[in-house]
Amino acid sequence: MFFHQRVDDDLGCASYLIGDEQSAEAVVVDPAYAIEPYLEEAERAGLRIVRVLETHTHADHVSGHGRLALEHGVPVSIHPLAGPKYPFDAVEDGEEVRVGSLAIRVLHTPGHRPEHCCYLVEGRLLTGDSLLIGDAARPDLAVGAEEGAEDLFYSLRRLVSSWPTRPRSPRRGRRPSTGWWP
Repeated sequence: MFFHQRVDDDLGCASYLIGDEQSAEAVVVDPAYAIEPYLEEAERAGLRIVRVLETHTHADHVSGHGRLALEHGVPVSIHPLAGPKYPFDAVEDGEEVRVGSLAIRVLHTPGHRPEHCCYLVEGRLLTGDSLLIGDAARPDLAVGAEEGAEDLFYSLRRLVSSWPTRPRSPRRGRRPSTGWWP
């Protein structure tokens, strides 16, 4: 599996180029408007972008999905609750999107936006704007704050409860004399 993350430092948003090297097919998840880096990286890796997966409608920045669709004929997939006014392939909870031999599982996770979805690929969870390092998404952008917060709570709880667990490695060094120790 080919896996490349790009982070837009200005917006703090992550996007991904994920590919199956056997079939030479790839998807872009949450592309930024500047699509050239994805095209260049795909070419370097010998991959052809065959689909865009959006986690949600990006009200805080312009997505590159439109450019990939119009300029390169790449279909766009998003949850139907987004109500897009452009041609799209709907993705639903529990569905698998195939990219060559890779299976990308769709997890509908409303809260930040009603249509928000996370994608699970080979043990990697792509959370879009719902679960952030040290934080969670704003729940009040598309619905009332209370409704969004409740949806986000249940979505995050679902994600955490289904998170693949790894055996813990033993801690090294001295054990503290007070406080909680796992």
